[in-house]
Amino acid sequence: MKKKKRKRIIILAIVGFFLVLFLGSVEYTSHSKFCSSCHYMKPFYRSWETSSHSHIECNACHYPQGLRSKIRAKIEGILQLGRYWSKLYLKSKPWAEIPD
Repeated sequence: MKKKKRKRIIILAIVGFFLVLFLGSVEYTSHSKFCSSCHYMKPFYRSWETSSHSHIECNACHYPQGLRSKIRAKIEGILQLGRYWSKLYLKSKPWAEIPD
């Protein structure tokens, strides 16, 4: 019985660790400062930083509110990260659709 309990505690600890890591990553990547972590985005970040919109997080305009949009944004972010690491981003100009 002790081995089962110990194994269960270890599994719960591992799941808990990854859950905290996942939620922390979601929170960290939701802030505008994260957008400037790619040198590719630095000029756009600097422009935003000195604009009249600098008090509004990037995600507030670039993605609609709601869970579905947040999930979509995170998936798109992962794809952008892949393009950044593979240098595919050099072949295209950044763009974003911002609703009025």
